[in-house]
Amino acid sequence: MSRSAPSTGSGAVLSFSSGQPGWRSASPPSPSRSPTGPRDPTDSKLTAGWAYTGLIAAHLFYVFFCGTWGPVMWVMLSEIFPNRLRGAGMAVAVAVNWLANFLVTLTFPMLVDGVGLSATYGLYALLTAASFFFVRSRVPETRGRALEDMTDDATRLETRAP
Repeated sequence: MSRSAPSTGSGAVLSFSSGQPGWRSASPPSPSRSPTGPRDPTDSKLTAGWAYTGLIAAHLFYVFFCGTWGPVMWVMLSEIFPNRLRGAGMAVAVAVNWLANFLVTLTFPMLVDGVGLSATYGLYALLTAASFFFVRSRVPETRGRALEDMTDDATRLETRAP
């Protein structure tokens, strides 16, 4: 697995596109055409231009994620566990991944109601940027290495751990 594909540029695009939908809601609300007065700042309806911008950003996120970070997770999971633990390790890791996806889906409406759309997407952009730096600094390069060599490295680390 190579860190270069997800690290080079895609982290910035993912961070930008995950935070973009919140930009419009951070700007002051424009007056409504209705006779009831100013628009409700919690209203998440966007003008056509911002709606298209959000749609394009969402598609950019999807395209870059599917071509970089998405597949890397599955490759990394298959490489990270020693052969004797690979099946159980993958099962637990996949379950944790699905649980995290469920929690994001569950908490999104609560975050929007609690802190607003801008802060919610800002949080997602911040976490995406943090994951970029985490991968860059903590995930070892495994390109050109045999799976057994990585297992030997992991075993040596286990024996040195206190």
